[in-house]
Amino acid sequence: MDTGNRGVVQTIVNVLQRTSGRDKIARIIQYGGLFIAWLIDKYNLPQHFVKKIIRVMIRRESLSNAVRAMSSSAGNARKVFRLFGYIEQLRSAVSALSLIDPNKMLLVSSAKLCAAGYLFCDNLVWVNSVNIISLNADKWKKYEYRFWLTQIALNSLRDFYEWCLIGIREIERINSARTGEVIPLEPKPIHTRLLSICSLNKDLIMDSITNIMDLTIPLTKLGYTHIPEHMIGLIGLITSILRLIPIISPIYKLPYS
Repeated sequence: MDTGNRGVVQTIVNVLQRTSGRDKIARIIQYGGLFIAWLIDKYNLPQHFVKKIIRVMIRRESLSNAVRAMSSSAGNARKVFRLFGYIEQLRSAVSALSLIDPNKMLLVSSAKLCAAGYLFCDNLVWVNSVNIISLNADKWKKYEYRFWLTQIALNSLRDFYEWCLIGIREIERINSARTGEVIPLEPKPIHTRLLSICSLNKDLIMDSITNIMDLTIPLTKLGYTHIPEHMIGLIGLITSILRLIPIISPIYKLPYS
């Protein structure tokens, strides 16, 4: 096995060794399954792909249902992966209290507390589904989605705050150059400066995009928006892949995200 293949295998092993990595893989299957099932129903994909690629004769309805069942199983697997995950989120909330910036500290710690609440409700819903306890699942699912929505909203506010800080620093740098407080550099076109800022903040860009897209899922679950299931599947698939990237390459992971 050459060096490149060994690197790929090692990356896969590293992802699967981590609970967060397995959760993201299952999330890709969960949301990807919703979108693929819609494609199968919409465009009769088995007729064009299944017979040619895997040479299996299968009814469109049964394949679509099988994909949906796989998506549901992946969702259940994620609930198992997240058991007692709220404890880790509570620890992260306490750790965030050490942040020097009070605004960032408040946003991060509050988001972690909401994540803990979301995971706790998620655990209760799963325990109810396996008949260990009996509770009103619909009510707790609403609590779960509200915690999730609040968590994403707080994370998005944190992203906005980080971008504001970057903008303030850039303005101060330009003003300092104009007043002669620092040695002025050769002026750069605006698009060059923007590209430079983006290249230095890959983690913030990744976090901002995923949070904005993920907002649509709990909003739809709570009835505030009405996005079709297949679009929720596509959005979830994209954000799952984006959230897997920081696990593979830490330079894309925003601290305390």
